[in-house]
Amino acid sequence: MYEPGSTFKVVTMSGIIEDSVYKQDDFIYAENGNYKIYNVNITDSHPLGNITILEAMQQSSNIAFAKMAMKLGASAMYKYVRNFGFGNVTGVDLPGEANGNFKKVEDWNRLTLPFIAHGYSIAVTPIQLITAYAAAINGGKLIKPHLVKKIMNDEGYEIEKYESTPIRQIISENTSNVIRKMLRSVVEEGTGTKAKIEGVNCGGKTGTSQKLIDGKYSKEYYISSFAGFYPVDNPNLLCLIVIDSPMGQYYGGQVAAPIFSKVGKRIFINHNQEKLVEENVVYHTSDKELVFPNLIGKEKNDAIKIARSFDTPVEFVGNGILVVSQIYDETENSLTLKLGNLEQHQALTEVPNVIGLSLREAINQLLLAQLRYNVEGTGYVIRQSIEGGGNVPVNSVCKLICSKEL
Repeated sequence: MYEPGSTFKVVTMSGIIEDSVYKQDDFIYAENGNYKIYNVNITDSHPLGNITILEAMQQSSNIAFAKMAMKLGASAMYKYVRNFGFGNVTGVDLPGEANGNFKKVEDWNRLTLPFIAHGYSIAVTPIQLITAYAAAINGGKLIKPHLVKKIMNDEGYEIEKYESTPIRQIISENTSNVIRKMLRSVVEEGTGTKAKIEGVNCGGKTGTSQKLIDGKYSKEYYISSFAGFYPVDNPNLLCLIVIDSPMGQYYGGQVAAPIFSKVGKRIFINHNQEKLVEENVVYHTSDKELVFPNLIGKEKNDAIKIARSFDTPVEFVGNGILVVSQIYDETENSLTLKLGNLEQHQALTEVPNVIGLSLREAINQLLLAQLRYNVEGTGYVIRQSIEGGGNVPVNSVCKLICSKEL
């Protein structure tokens, strides 16, 4: 359990928008970075004056959120925090889940409300927080999380599937749409700019909280975090990065957001590679001839799935979990795959010649060849760092130099 800090602001803002306490373009005074309430100071990382509610989210103003929560009221705030699942286990299919620590509203003191608003005076678990984020961006439904999506047998057939289990509707779909757009603005022009992923619309929220050590908040040790998702309009990936006691820089936007960017980019590339194969978007050596995709390096079940999408019978030779070589008979439309283990596998792939292609077309070609990429410039590819036609290890990085004019 930990105090989440500013990643918790998505819960506060959801209640604010749902109850129409403020609108996005309403202004609130952020006290130039220092706000004294009941003899306790609430501070921001940088001074802000009159800002909109949207800017309060972008710039993660603790002061603005404390003020908004006090206008929302303790009873309403308590309701939303509870409805988002805090203080209870999520029911994820793992043993030993903690409840977190969230007091009943009658046990709150006068500082509890303004401090819960920006993620203090409450202890959460990462699975609670990411489940709450899912509800905030999926249209407002709290969903019971599962560890496993489905179970396949050795032949690649699905034998059991775990369906999503809606628990309750917390906020309206309209409020959820607003939250997604606000979180996108955090990444585009707020504290989360280092979470950006090229070619993907991302949203998210940074968080930095002081650790409570021996009853006092430390000025040396922090919890740094970033909760992010993509694509914004129809989210399918949600990722929470939490770093305990980072050394040196400690703001969530500095240390956690870049990790989200790297993890999210890798998943995006892998997902699109699979998607392109499943849609039968493969190399054409001519207008009439299809070349079967390279399955070397794939696990056995994945190879079966791809072969099925081409209606191609598969014969396996040897033992192991990975495809180490393949023979495809185009005339017979038959496929022989040799299996081996990781230590036997040194997968190579042929580098496509992408010079003259648009950047999007070139990236698709590299993804299909199981290659990673770096891009310099925009428009059309005029140079590539690895010459087309050669064989290189899978996941090699090919740099694309682009220009708007060929």
